[in-house]
Amino acid sequence: MQSRPVRLLLVDPDRVTREALHERLKEGGFEVFLAADGVAGMELTREAKPDLLLWDYAAPGFDAPELCRAIRREQDLRGIHVIVLAEDASYADRILALDAGADEVVAKNVEARELVARARAALRGRRIVEELAAERHRASLAALAVALEREINNPLTAMFGHIELILQYVEKGDPVRMRYHVRQAGEVASRIAEVAQRLVSLHEIRTHEHQGANDSERG
Repeated sequence: MQSRPVRLLLVDPDRVTREALHERLKEGGFEVFLAADGVAGMELTREAKPDLLLWDYAAPGFDAPELCRAIRREQDLRGIHVIVLAEDASYADRILALDAGADEVVAKNVEARELVARARAALRGRRIVEELAAERHRASLAALAVALEREINNPLTAMFGHIELILQYVEKGDPVRMRYHVRQAGEVASRIAEVAQRLVSLHEIRTHEHQGANDSERG
């Protein structure tokens, strides 16, 4: 299955800058969304959920620090990589944007080829981090599955033992000991049922993750 193109949202109030960057970013293989102000940009961010934002520092409606604080508060958006385009921002303004959650602050007059390269590099780094996190998660799920399997095997052994004793006491006509082992077998069965439910939950988590990965590829 082929994954969708990388989505990039450019927010810049200057039409000439938008159009020029739009063409270069499309040539770079990005699916590009455009907005002239921060309000429209936020609406598009929530609707399209781009992989990367190029946001003019002084965009009306939502400047860069406001934008960063807003998206880092939203679960569905907080993973978006944000590159802030700064023209006249002071050193203090740049620090403010980074502290608010921006990943990079670059000069607005940066050459388009460098901006495309920065965007690609940012996404490569993000994907490596996500792949490592996913691998660690898969390893932890596998370890949990092994542990749960052991938790089932031990009670099963005990269950078979109680069943064998029950059969023996049935033959001997000893209802007292028979009832005792029936109760013990019931407790063991409850433990097995709990572990089985945890295994079902583990399977549901993995199924959900697989479906989520397919949905993101279809995105």
